[in-house]
Amino acid sequence: MLRTLQYWELKEEVFGEQLAYRRVTLQDLDDDDLATARNYGLWVLPKLDKAGRAVVYSRKPLWLYKHRNNFLRWMWFILEEEALAKPTVQRNGVVLLAYDDGPFTLQQFDRKLESRFFHMMGDCLPLRWSAIHHFYDSKVHDYVTPFLLFMMGPKMRARYRTYPGNKRHTRLPLLEEKGISKGILPEIMGGKDNFDIVRWIEARK
Repeated sequence: MLRTLQYWELKEEVFGEQLAYRRVTLQDLDDDDLATARNYGLWVLPKLDKAGRAVVYSRKPLWLYKHRNNFLRWMWFILEEEALAKPTVQRNGVVLLAYDDGPFTLQQFDRKLESRFFHMMGDCLPLRWSAIHHFYDSKVHDYVTPFLLFMMGPKMRARYRTYPGNKRHTRLPLLEEKGISKGILPEIMGGKDNFDIVRWIEARK
């Protein structure tokens, strides 16, 4: 009951009354929302992992937006469209793959957005998060991780694993052990998928 209430409250906050009480489509997103999407900061990988779970790919250095709600509207849309809409995902769960390699400064850490990010994932959307894998090579993430752990709450915290450092050759085998094969991962991680978010958006307009 509480999750249902929080779902509708956050959806109204993010989309406004006009869109809150119906299914949101790509056409409901404005130019700033889509500009946020085209930065490749967040999307759902096209293929499921070996356990039939959806894999949400996040790259925080590319979380670029005009307003926080631009990112939250895109996030809400892509999770409902590409994860919630699939019956197998409802049953098998979702994995968050946070690939945060590259330069990252403390000024890029948006505490308010992070808080709403985890509130949406953990308290509002009816998704079963089975694992969170966080890869990074910047020491800044060591500093902000305790704040993230506090924000995500006990259930998500129990599923959170960090992989600090730049030993990239060890990452693919680790993910393979968790059921996430090289074939579904984006090329930037050493995988084989070359998903084009710009083409995906244009095809659905």
